[in-house]
Amino acid sequence: GLFVFAPFLQTTVQPFIISLFHGIPGLSSLFAGPPYGIGLLTSSLILAIMVLPFITSITKDVFDTVPAVLKESAYGIGCTTWEVTRRVTIPYTRVGIMGGVMLG
Repeated sequence: GLFVFAPFLQTTVQPFIISLFHGIPGLSSLFAGPPYGIGLLTSSLILAIMVLPFITSITKDVFDTVPAVLKESAYGIGCTTWEVTRRVTIPYTRVGIMGGVMLG
């Protein structure tokens, strides 16, 4: 990941960020200097991409624990799939989702 993202961030993203925050007093010192491509931004992006499959797997397993009766009752009163996910599945599994995010 480092060999792919570092040159891309060095040539495109970091010069844009440096020019964007150039006039702001507190932020300009954070992004001052030459864009090396290897730094906190690159490592954070790579780490976020690395833990995403783990968090997705945990979330899928937690979503499978929702009782079918709850989902079927929501469909029975006319909810769409999005409404069932938003109003039944996520509130029922909120603690498990947060646990998966914290473990990731």
